[in-house]
Amino acid sequence: MRAGAGVFEIQLRTPKDGKTEGTILMPLGLKLDSGAILSLDDKDLDQGLRFSTCMPQGCLLPVSLQTVTIESMKKGKTLTVASLNLNNGEVVAFKISLEGFAAASARVAELAR
Repeated sequence: MRAGAGVFEIQLRTPKDGKTEGTILMPLGLKLDSGAILSLDDKDLDQGLRFSTCMPQGCLLPVSLQTVTIESMKKGKTLTVASLNLNNGEVVAFKISLEGFAAASARVAELAR
C-alpha cells in the first residue's frame, strides 16, 4: 500500500479540564519519525504530533487540543493533517471539512451532561 491510500480517521473524546483528547489514525507508509502537523484553514496549529504506535489498520497519533483550538475549529472550514511519505519524502495531506463540526460539538456537550 502506498502512503496516502487507505484509512484515515479522527476520534475525539468529550472535552475535559479545558482539553479535548483524541486519536488520529493515519495510513501505513508514512515517515514515522517526522510525525504530523495539524493546520486549520492553512494556518499551522502550534503543535507537532508524534506517532505512538502502528497496527495493521494504520498508525496512531495521540492528539490533545486546547479549548481555544476547538472553538477555532467550530468557526473554521478545513482541518488538515499532514505527514511525509516514507518512500519519497513528499507531503501526504488529509483535508477534513469542518462543516457541521460546531453542531456536532454542541450535541456531544449536551449528551455529556
